[in-house]
This record gives sequence, C-alpha cells and structure tokens, in this order.
Amino acid sequence: MAEEKKRDYRNDSQQQMIRVTDYLAQDILSPKTAGEISDALGLSKDQVFRTAWNLIDAGWVEESARGYRLSPRITTYGERLRLAVADTLHKYIPEGK
Repeated sequence: MAEEKKRDYRNDSQQQMIRVTDYLAQDILSPKTAGEISDALGLSKDQVFRTAWNLIDAGWVEESARGYRLSPRITTYGERLRLAVADTLHKYIPEGK
C-alpha cells in the first residue's frame, strides 16, 4: 500500500496567533508589552504588533497602557467548556463514584 502524503495546512500567521494567545493565557491578569512577547516567543516586534491587532480585531485580546492581555470574551470559552464537561459528567457518572 502506498504511503499517504500528509497534508500540512499550517499557516505561520495562524501559528503566531496561537502562540501569542497561549503566552498571554499564562498570566491573564498581567498585561504583556510587545517587547516581552517578542522576547518570550522569538518574534519580531512587528510580528507581535500585527498578531496582536488581529487578535484585538477578533475580540480575543485587549490593549491597555501597560500592554496586551486576553479579553474577557476569550475567557468565556474556558468557562463554557468547564460547564459543558461538568454537565456531561453529572449526566453520565453517578454521584459518589
């Protein structure tokens, strides 16, 4: 049987958005400057600015005088997931087990 060719749909800009989001999620209460993000992730400041503005446009990140941080909008995704998992566990796993 012939070996299947794996498809690579990754996109550098999308990967940068994921990396920046993950970095900001490590400490959601402390805004990070473009310089801090750049140093931590090995991205140029220009890459950080473009990535941050795309995340701001999506409503996932907000900018303050002290830097960038995750917006309350993105943190609601985690809360929705937590509630869905809790609901599923409650339905399928008897209490006390």
